[in-house]
Amino acid sequence: MRRCIPAAWLLLLLLVPAIAWVAGARQPLLEDRSKEPFPAVNTASLQQPSTFAQFDTAFLDRFPARDKALQLHADIALDLFRDSTSPDVALGHNGYLYYLRELSPCTDYAPTGDPGDAVDVLSRELIATGRRPVVVLPRAKVFVHDADIPALDDSNKRCDARLEEGIEQRLATTPGGLAMFAQQRALEQAGKATFLKTDTHWNWRGRELFARDVLNRIRPGLADEVGLQVGAPYGRDTDLTAMLGRPRTEEDLSVGATRTPREALQHVLLIGDSQLTETFLVPRGPFQPIRDVALPGSQYCDWGTVATSACDDAITSSKTIVIEKVARDMKVVTDTCWLPLALTAGPLRGTPASWERVDGGTPAQSTSLVLPASGEVTVRVRSNAADAEPTPRLLRLPLEHVTPAPDNTPGAVALAQEPQEGPPAPCASPQQSGNGNALFLPVPANRRVSDLVIRLTGPPGTVMGAPQEILLDGRPVAGDVATGRANH
Repeated sequence: MRRCIPAAWLLLLLLVPAIAWVAGARQPLLEDRSKEPFPAVNTASLQQPSTFAQFDTAFLDRFPARDKALQLHADIALDLFRDSTSPDVALGHNGYLYYLRELSPCTDYAPTGDPGDAVDVLSRELIATGRRPVVVLPRAKVFVHDADIPALDDSNKRCDARLEEGIEQRLATTPGGLAMFAQQRALEQAGKATFLKTDTHWNWRGRELFARDVLNRIRPGLADEVGLQVGAPYGRDTDLTAMLGRPRTEEDLSVGATRTPREALQHVLLIGDSQLTETFLVPRGPFQPIRDVALPGSQYCDWGTVATSACDDAITSSKTIVIEKVARDMKVVTDTCWLPLALTAGPLRGTPASWERVDGGTPAQSTSLVLPASGEVTVRVRSNAADAEPTPRLLRLPLEHVTPAPDNTPGAVALAQEPQEGPPAPCASPQQSGNGNALFLPVPANRRVSDLVIRLTGPPGTVMGAPQEILLDGRPVAGDVATGRANH
């Protein structure tokens, strides 16, 4: 009889879900994706192993009680064996969970160029156009709340820490930059955590700190003016427990504003990820979203919207732009910052410079440049001032006349960087079209202009006007500048 018990138990495990399936029970959607569709069944598909693999996935996606099985698996792994069920989640101490993709910038998500240069150049360029920027790349949980972190790969952790520390140092000295780490670290060292235990996001302390700093940067004293405060507790679903297959809620406190500003703020744009949306756009407890109360009429774009140019109108019409991206995703900033820079830098003018051919073409140096029959030329800009300066600069490369395409549609000129030393400059325009427009090539602080060799590709006969040098010294540029070094 005892020998039959295991067999009976196995049959029960298989039959109960199967009977439920026949009766019409279906598994609800568990993951952030659509359920796998069942494959087409025909003579050809039945000869493909992928058909049966797809059938397995589709059936399991709909198998009754799959969620219970996954949760049971998670309970056993976590509680009995103290083992994470997700390769992206590390189990810390005192109930803390950590997202291991926060340690990815030195491996899978290496930034293009120096992210410190990117935030410095972008923030200064926005100021040059008369805008007010607030730029912040908050540090990862693994570096802020490290008291409960488990043992992790030391070399990768050290590399990422250096990258994030470098960005923080640049933000602290960049006009328009917002450095949060020192304040967060002071709270953490006083035993006041700024991150949720089982989530990648800030708790109420982190959100209150971020919201107060941003509001006061938009207008000094704005946080108190709108009554920013901490409110009632609420339970929130946490993302790291969901990734482990054991969804849980964690108690947190709400943060909100209670009054609209005395004087409305015009043309405010928020660009960010989930840290910004959790702080400004999501209603919590008794509060409406902070944005709706403190920043009525403001606009919001996520980074995907920016990258697809769906945020172009909001960027060009805004006078105050808040830019936030978690530091682990710094590559998104270095890959995308060219677009807001190119959209806003059009009216800027600077002091004249000249072109220098480095591909053997003639003339070797000139104030204008004509693309040859090959449609390609390799050049550098020669500054009439110092080759390297401690202050960032922006090179404006005018498109004086772009040869139209054979079908008479506007031609375009593409820019590819071939730096002689160091990484590519961040936020450079990859392409531009239209007579009178321009490509933009930033020169980070202490970089030599002569090192930034570029390859221009476009319709033969296209004429590039004389390059212009715009000093990004943290002040607005006042009108055109024909001569001299002053941009103000």
